[in-house]
Amino acid sequence: MAMFPKDRGEDLAEVPGSPAVVGERIPLVRPYFSDVDESAREYRRILESGMLTNFGERTRRLEALIARRLQVAHAVAVANATTGLGLLIEALELKDDAEIVMPSFTFAATFMAVARTRERFVPVFADVDPQTFVLDPASVQACITPRTAAIVGVHVFGVRCEHNPLAEIADRHGLRLIYDAAHALGSLDQDRPVGGQGDAQVFSLSATKLLPCGEGGIVATNDHGIYRGLLDRRNYGFSSDRGRDCFNLGWNGKLQEASAALGVQELATLAERVARRNRIASRYRAGLEEVAGISFQQVPADAVSSYKDFAILIDSSLAGITRADLQRALSQAGIDSEPYFSPAVHQLTVVARRFPGSVRVPLPQTERLARTALSLPMHEHLSDAHVDTVIAAIQRACR
Repeated sequence: MAMFPKDRGEDLAEVPGSPAVVGERIPLVRPYFSDVDESAREYRRILESGMLTNFGERTRRLEALIARRLQVAHAVAVANATTGLGLLIEALELKDDAEIVMPSFTFAATFMAVARTRERFVPVFADVDPQTFVLDPASVQACITPRTAAIVGVHVFGVRCEHNPLAEIADRHGLRLIYDAAHALGSLDQDRPVGGQGDAQVFSLSATKLLPCGEGGIVATNDHGIYRGLLDRRNYGFSSDRGRDCFNLGWNGKLQEASAALGVQELATLAERVARRNRIASRYRAGLEEVAGISFQQVPADAVSSYKDFAILIDSSLAGITRADLQRALSQAGIDSEPYFSPAVHQLTVVARRFPGSVRVPLPQTERLARTALSLPMHEHLSDAHVDTVIAAIQRACR
């Protein structure tokens, strides 16, 4: 059982390892490690073995454990999720100049992976649902053209996409459907782990995620062809059963053994991490639901969010304060916050310069979220007292 701060309002200074003590701040994110001493011992064993990378036993074990947890046939470990998404798009073997529909309300890496893959794929941005922040199927449908080859859904902050309507669109038009699941390790869809839906999904293991490995990623799939395509590309194009011959252009997408070891150790606490973050989210909601001008991302009734992030929306006309002023007030109170994702991807300079035709449908919800969303501290080191401190600071600022 993970030893998180207890779910009660203890004195901040009494929480072991608390980030909210005199002279320090409540950080937006902070990785939690269940047993630092065991991690140090495992690092020593790795150094003594001389196997630092190249798919050692810890990487293979992490792949097996995550495949079992996600209930998928294959889990492929990679250097990071951006690399994993790029490898996956390559493995789909789409036609040149193919259009790939994706949201603009996402981290820039989603777009970068699409745009940099051979630099011959065209991103096309669809709008998102105003309640859940994930792809709006109707907007996706409006983006489809004869050149469309794939849809990339994004599970935003841990809230899963509506898979069935997206799958229906993909099936009707003969498209590949993949997911950027960077935030979603531990999320559930109708009591099933998020991970097996669509052709493949890519998870992040970076330090800001629920399974913090420093850096790393996992591509999960039930498609053996995609699995082989990933193996044939993640190690410079070499494949273990083909010697030094390269059948495809490859990447250096290897996961380090030290990162894999952290993943193996911390995976045992994933369910507790998700449960703790859901309790933190519930406390935020209860404390802020009566504050005028503050609203929240909605989690569907048949889903469980990992709550990689917890975001509020600020309607300045009702709250009496702008997002920038609220962020400044929180900072002055020793609390970090961040406006994810602002600007939205379609508002980035590189998109306007390189892909001027990528916006073909209105994106009002994307632009509203990019303008009003603010992520609050969310991590396992937070006690109830930390959360209450953040709530009180927002209440004071909005009054």
